[in-house]
Formats: sequence, C-alpha cells, structure tokens
Amino acid sequence: MNRKAYTLMELLITLIIIAIVTAVGLPQYAKTVERARWNEARDTLLSIYSGERTYSTVNGDQYITIAAGAAQSVWRDNIYMDNPNAAGGAVSYSVTAAGATFTATATRVGGPSNGRTITVNQDRTFGGTWAEP
Repeated sequence: MNRKAYTLMELLITLIIIAIVTAVGLPQYAKTVERARWNEARDTLLSIYSGERTYSTVNGDQYITIAAGAAQSVWRDNIYMDNPNAAGGAVSYSVTAAGATFTATATRVGGPSNGRTITVNQDRTFGGTWAEP
C-alpha cells in the first residue's frame, strides 16, 4: 500500500503532544522572562546607587531627586549614566532624595508583576513589593 497522507489519529496525537509541550513551556517561559526583568531592574538600581554615591561625594553628602520623566541630560550630568527610561522598557526608574538620604525605585510596567517595585536606599538596602521570581 502506498500512503500519501497522515491518518486522523496521527494528526490528533501530534496536536496533543504540541498542546502538552505548550502547556508546560509557556508558564516556564513567562517565569524566565519575569526573572530577567527583575535581574535587569536590580542591576540598574545598583548603577543608580553608584551614581548617587558619586553625586553625594561631589556635592557634600547630598543626593539628587530624578523623576522617571527626567531628560537624558539630568541622568548623565548628575549620576553619570544614561537614562534607563529612555527605551520605554518594561521597568520605570526614579530617585527620591531628601538631603543625606535617597531611595531609587524600579517599578514594573506591564506583565504579571505590573506595579510592583524594587527599591534601594543610600545604605544599599533593598526593599519593595516585587520579590525575586
């Protein structure tokens, strides 16, 4: 017998296998993406921390507030880094300062952790509501 087509059973088994692989793979993929976003946010906060410490050294133990919508020049001229918000990514960054203290905040925009935050302060203490996935 010369077969030129797949049987219905072969097609159904193939679809079931694809469905199982998708059901297992998609949640793991989403978790991996969220972990990457969290790691990126934490790394950027450490860069902001370093920049704020440098600013403090130059400006007599004072820190600078930088809003999420601040221009590139504000980030570059004060804490010596490119604006992390310029690319419009999945995380928004800002810094709130009051004299000899500051808190840098990374806020997740979109995704399963929308609105959650990671913070770091002048003592390099981390906090926030966005736990490591």
